[in-house]
Amino acid sequence: MKFLNRLSIAAVLLTVCQIAGADVQTKSMQMVDKDPQGWIMTLTSICVVFAVLILLWFIYSLVGKAFSGKFRSSVPKVAGAKGMSPEVAAAIAMALEKENNSEVNAAIALALHQYMNDTVHDQESFVLTIKPTFGPYAARQFTLRQLPEKK
Repeated sequence: MKFLNRLSIAAVLLTVCQIAGADVQTKSMQMVDKDPQGWIMTLTSICVVFAVLILLWFIYSLVGKAFSGKFRSSVPKVAGAKGMSPEVAAAIAMALEKENNSEVNAAIALALHQYMNDTVHDQESFVLTIKPTFGPYAARQFTLRQLPEKK
């Protein structure tokens, strides 16, 4: 009921404006007057779409880097075996000798050796070893319709 009242009020106002001679145009009519071929609207829409796509690309790349761990630059990186000087190795050995017993020293030395020589991770063959199994549902003879035997 309220909608009909508002609609009738709008219709009355529109007719009063037309009777008074006022130039009443909708926004689409104004756009047709300003841009008859539609080039402004087309270029604006294309620019908006590409700007949003570029913005989404930046957001997704940042999220991808954050989840992959590429933003962990605050953690100092350990130099490789070739980059470690004998003085640094001697300083580490002396610090370990003061602090720990021989078993802990051996475990730390082995861990450092494996880390610096990239032997921490297993070498994968990248070959799938999943073998297919054939059950009653995968067999072709059970999936086709079987006709009754004639006697």
